[in-house]
Amino acid sequence: MEENSSYKDIIKENMKETVSSERRLQRERIVNKRRGILGKVKINKNEFLKTDDVKSIAQRLKHKGLVKDSDFKLLTRAFIQNENNIIAFANSDGALQSLIRELTGTDSNHQLLAAECCVNLALGNEKTSLKIAKSAGTYLITFLKGMSIPLSSAAIWALGNLAGSDVKTLELLKSQGLMESLLDIIGVEDLQSNVIYALMHFVKVGLPVLQPDDLKKIATRTVVLANRTPDTFWLLYYLSCSNVCDELLLPIVQPCIGIIAETDESDTIESIKKKTACVRILANLASAESGNVASLLMAEFDTLFSLFEYMAQEATTPHLCKDMLWMFGNLVNHPAECVRSQVQMNMMRLQHLDLLCIPLRNELK
Repeated sequence: MEENSSYKDIIKENMKETVSSERRLQRERIVNKRRGILGKVKINKNEFLKTDDVKSIAQRLKHKGLVKDSDFKLLTRAFIQNENNIIAFANSDGALQSLIRELTGTDSNHQLLAAECCVNLALGNEKTSLKIAKSAGTYLITFLKGMSIPLSSAAIWALGNLAGSDVKTLELLKSQGLMESLLDIIGVEDLQSNVIYALMHFVKVGLPVLQPDDLKKIATRTVVLANRTPDTFWLLYYLSCSNVCDELLLPIVQPCIGIIAETDESDTIESIKKKTACVRILANLASAESGNVASLLMAEFDTLFSLFEYMAQEATTPHLCKDMLWMFGNLVNHPAECVRSQVQMNMMRLQHLDLLCIPLRNELK
């Protein structure tokens, strides 16, 4: 069991290391995603804004009568082009306060544009994200339960990005009531995907510091969702990295097996992301002390082993093979007697794992 705990600690560290790069990749998708009434923004990738441009817009933003819709759109563009633009804006005297003035003002169009600026502004470094959370966090959280779906959506994305920046920012947002507010609206169909995205980053970064009861609350509300996007399964995976959620995640075991069992030669990136999360969920839960999940997995051993054979032969997703080996390892080493007896019944097939891995040796190193 010590080895399993150690492995989970390693997973937590790896998650923290990948947060920054994943959030930066997200920048390129955010501008045109769920923009509501504003539609898509066409960004000319050859037209890059410099920090001086950002500072000039920040100066105009201070004067309420001078700010235009195009200024917000230029800022949104600038923030995804270069992190230095985010830093330049955040360090411009009065700029953040001016943006919050528009965010909380009476012009609904400017409110939405300012909220979308916050979405990309929240992709800056840890220091900048903390500064934004201190200034705008409570206002953004208030918008979660507002009447405007586009404004609520933008606020959720901004808060998700802020929560994904670092532990200090996450703890501040939690103290402001972010977790409870997200769980309160997770049942709103138009916002559900956004909420899952935010909670995924919330748990990913907060796993080392969140209280067991917090993780249980999130797990309880998430495991029953019909919305089964890749983000949903990655949220469940991060929850499965905590032993306190083991029993709560039992209902997701069979759906995960079903998704892994979907063999499609034309797997998309999205389907592979979903399968990866599902295998890792099962691998984590296989080590649960009660043995309940391990027993369920051993009952599906023929299916799982056949899937591994297929993946090993195809050799197109070596990372999935590696994760399945991790799952089999947790089953073989499980201390529960009921699991050990099931393992012994299938030991002959398990002993062939090494031979099946020969085509993948280089990838599995």
